Amino acid sequence: ANLIAKSLQLKPARLGEMALELGVFVGYTTMRIGQRFVEAATAMGDGATPLTVVGLEVEPVHVCVARWMIDVARLSGSVEIWAGMSQDLVLRVGDECGESTVQVCFMDHRGTRFHDDLNRLDKERLLS
Repeated sequence: ANLIAKSLQLKPARLGEMALELGVFVGYTTMRIGQRFVEAATAMGDGATPLTVVGLEVEPVHVCVARWMIDVARLSGSVEIWAGMSQDLVLRVGDECGESTVQVCFMDHRGTRFHDDLNRLDKERLLS
């Protein structure tokens, strides 16, 4: 998680950008990224809307726990957990957020899928 925080410091988020996490488990990393994005929006001032963090998770119980944790952390205004397989939900990211909007993508799911998911993100032109 410290490596992710450092990466976010090196390339500060801009309005309209988002973070994407593939494989959320219980939402710990998603919440840390979400908190960083809330801090970035606060630093932008002028009532900037917190930047979006979207986590994708296939296991329904993990989705429920992660959503509850995010709600308890009061980050549900800027962090969302979507249920389903990353290969399907990446297309939804493009539909809802547009091209070149993914500032950071943390792949924390099945290691054999990393290359396929990265290729799909690149093909859909989602990486900023």
